[in-house]
Amino acid sequence: MINDLFRFKMKAMKVMIFESKIQAAQFTSQQIFNHIKSNPEEAIGLATGATMIPVYEEFVKLAQAEPIPLKNKYFLLDEYLGMNSLHPESFRNYIRRYFQDPLHLQDDQFIAPYEGDFSSVEESILHYETQLKSSHGISLQLLGIGQNGHIGFNEPGSKIDSTVRRVFLTESTRLANKAQFPHEEVPREAVTTGLSNIFKSKKILLLATGKSKALAVEKLQDKMWDSDWPATSLVHHHDFLLVLDKEAAERIR
Repeated sequence: MINDLFRFKMKAMKVMIFESKIQAAQFTSQQIFNHIKSNPEEAIGLATGATMIPVYEEFVKLAQAEPIPLKNKYFLLDEYLGMNSLHPESFRNYIRRYFQDPLHLQDDQFIAPYEGDFSSVEESILHYETQLKSSHGISLQLLGIGQNGHIGFNEPGSKIDSTVRRVFLTESTRLANKAQFPHEEVPREAVTTGLSNIFKSKKILLLATGKSKALAVEKLQDKMWDSDWPATSLVHHHDFLLVLDKEAAERIR
């Protein structure tokens, strides 16, 4: 319904603002579903985190209502360093729980920038990059955004030409993820896809919901690169859609 959203362009960036978090998630899942349906062989970039849980839940409903081939390769943005893929708080396990298992997909369809089965971080990164190249890059990249403007684990200070690499997490990011680790310390390091890798995606879809994301969203509207807010690396992308609920959009001028 047109009353449920605002639709406009913020310079070259397309923006959709919905009344509620669930409406934003439903729209996002429909966009992903439509893209996979039209591009059944192309690679898809997946994000994780609390924001994405309703997106994947809605996607599963769509795929169950209208079965489509799901033969794509799916690339994760990041993973905690030293964490086995079976660890309950690993991003690989998150994707398995909310996306892979409900859709009965195969393990070899999913590639993470860090997988503990490899003998070294460098070997794991090389595997990720090789798989990405053989898949001809990411066709659609789904993103969330951190309160400090990070995308993936590209924290403030990341270089705009950064690639897949090992990174240290900021204290604000570790604090934001603390609830996921009730019985252990939040990891201090991760491996993440770089800003330049993300920018090479054919399409980028960023979902932000809640008041805590409003400041990071505000920084996108100036359409200027600011290394203190890594998500600003996206503002000149040729096909970038920003999906918000009204709380995340409250600081947009």
